[in-house]
Amino acid sequence: MKNKVLFLVTIFLLLFLVTGCGKSDAVKFKEEYESLNGVENAKSISIMKDNNIKYISLDEAKEILDSKTGVIYFGTPSCAWSRNAVPVMLDAMQEAKLDTIYYVNVRPDNKKENDIRDEYTLDSRGKAKKTKDASESYYNILLSLANNLKEYVLTSDAGKKVSTGEKRLNTPTVVAVKNGVVIGFHEGTLNSNLLDKDGNLTDLTADQEKELKSIYVKIFEKYKDENCTDENC
Repeated sequence: MKNKVLFLVTIFLLLFLVTGCGKSDAVKFKEEYESLNGVENAKSISIMKDNNIKYISLDEAKEILDSKTGVIYFGTPSCAWSRNAVPVMLDAMQEAKLDTIYYVNVRPDNKKENDIRDEYTLDSRGKAKKTKDASESYYNILLSLANNLKEYVLTSDAGKKVSTGEKRLNTPTVVAVKNGVVIGFHEGTLNSNLLDKDGNLTDLTADQEKELKSIYVKIFEKYKDENCTDENC
C-alpha cells in the first residue's frame, strides 16, 4: 500500500512539472523577443504579458490558409522590422479585442542556419543560385500566399536587382484568413520606415506607429466582422 501511494505521488509530481511549470506561449513569446533587447543593436522592446500569442507550425499555418480561420503572424525576434512591428501589432490586437494571433517563428533560436526559408545568393556571373533548400511545408505556404507575397529579389554590389523566380515570405507578415480565404494581408512595417546611414533600421516615429496600428486594426476588425467572408468585404 505504501509503495502504491508513493508511486501515485511520484506520478502526480511528474505531471505537475510537465504541465504546471511549462511556459505558456504568451510568456515564451515575451521572453524570446525581450531576450534580444540591446543585443547587436537590436531595438529594446517591451511585450505585454497577456499577449494571446499561440505558436503553430508551418503545417498548421497551411491548414488555416487552406480551409480554416485565424490571424497568422510570420516573424522572428532577430528581425529589426519584426521588432518594430510587434508592439504595435499587439496594441492593435488589444484595441480590436482580437482573441488570438497564431505565430510562426521563421528563424527558431534566432540562428540563420535554422531559418525555415530557402536561400539564394548571386554567383560569379551575377545569376541567382539556390544555396539552401527549404521544407515542402514552406513551399506549400508560398503556394497558398502566391497572390500576396512579393518576389524574392537579390541585389548585386552594383545595385542591380536579380529575381530568383520565386516568392518570398518576408518578416513581419500578418495574414487574416476566413474559411481558407485571405481577407487581410500586411507585409513589413511602412515604406517610410527606412535604414539610417549605417544600414540600421530606424525606430518608428509616433506618427508611423499610429499609421501602422491603423493598418493592423483595420485588418483585425475586418476579420472579426461576421458579415465579412472574402477579400472584397
